[in-house]
Amino acid sequence: MIPFIIVTIIILAMTIVPFIFYWKDMLPAKMPLSFDANFNPIVYGTAKGFAFKQMMYGAYNMIILFCMYYVSYFYSKYSKKLAYKYMYVSLIISFVFFIMQIRILQLFST
Repeated sequence: MIPFIIVTIIILAMTIVPFIFYWKDMLPAKMPLSFDANFNPIVYGTAKGFAFKQMMYGAYNMIILFCMYYVSYFYSKYSKKLAYKYMYVSLIISFVFFIMQIRILQLFST
């Protein structure tokens, strides 16, 4: 349950933080929406578009968590070790997305 709780907290923070930044006008009017492999912005958009896109990434991570939770639940009948590994996959994915979001907010927010 500990990885599930940690992933849930990360995903909730990842979904709510961009909205709060947008709501409190802490985002500039022009924010990057997509990046290349070297983390250089390719497409710029509005702060509202950025907040919406980041919230969608949070929703995608919720879907991954949901799928991995049920895979681990059904697979736990056969192997407990492998069932835990599925939850850690979800943890790693959400953590990477959260780190990327923090880096974007640090570089481009005011």
